[in-house]
Amino acid sequence: MSIFARAYARHMAFVERLRRERRGVGAVEFALIATPFFVLLLGFVEVSMLFMLSTSLDFGVAEAARKVRTGEIQNGGGQAAFRTLLCAEVNPLLKCN
Repeated sequence: MSIFARAYARHMAFVERLRRERRGVGAVEFALIATPFFVLLLGFVEVSMLFMLSTSLDFGVAEAARKVRTGEIQNGGGQAAFRTLLCAEVNPLLKCN
């Protein structure tokens, strides 16, 4: 038997042993299922966060716009008063720089 035939036989025996082995099946299945699950979960959290911040900003702008329409901002300080009012109304997660 040549050296290549022996190497091939050892390789095939190793492959056959791996095919019969079942101890790590649970870990492999978990890895295959967990990856898309966590990607979807984090995507859901990100979209929820964006929706919450968008709603908060819309509310703040609506409140500030109401004060502009009624004339409170024009009488109370102009652009600086508008910025202060808007920053006070929006969610603290939005930076007002």
